[in-house]
Amino acid sequence: MVYFQVPRQRVGSEITVSLLVKKANGFILCSGRKTMRVTEGCQFSVAMRDVPEEMVFVEGNGSIPDLYVCPHEVTQWEYERYCFYGADRPSDAYGVGPNFPVYYVSFFDAIVYCNKRSMAEGFTPCYSIGGSTNPVDWGTVPTSYSTTWNNAECDNSADGYRLPTLNEWDYAWRGGLANDSHYYPGSNTKNDVA
Repeated sequence: MVYFQVPRQRVGSEITVSLLVKKANGFILCSGRKTMRVTEGCQFSVAMRDVPEEMVFVEGNGSIPDLYVCPHEVTQWEYERYCFYGADRPSDAYGVGPNFPVYYVSFFDAIVYCNKRSMAEGFTPCYSIGGSTNPVDWGTVPTSYSTTWNNAECDNSADGYRLPTLNEWDYAWRGGLANDSHYYPGSNTKNDVA
């Protein structure tokens, strides 16, 4: 826990304190943020949370929250640590191996992966089905339409892994620039940013 004394702030004003602890290479080790109203002799703490080393911090813009995103697609190795494939498995036609992206997974497979990884790493799972966040309680992943699974809910305020919303994805791939009109992040020339 880190404590702050807030000097020379007008009583009643609102302040936000954000902390990021970074390694020399820029990766974020842990972070925390708290907003509160200033009181006389105001003191408060910001709980810090470990962030998986491979995650990249994208600062929000008011309508998009602060995000931690993975700088690469989920690999087959990452996926297979928590989940099994359904009927289709990776094939040599598209690449097989620990560093290849996972494919042949559905949205349902993805939310199982997110919750299982969240639980394994001590984060609060985001997805729930039938009031439970434990994928074991959800049953077998369906291979077609499922009323129950289609009604999965996502708590975006939970700190676990989840898929980004369309707006979050668009904002993150533009490098945190909401009005960037480039075709690729920061450029219209793919070789500039590849």
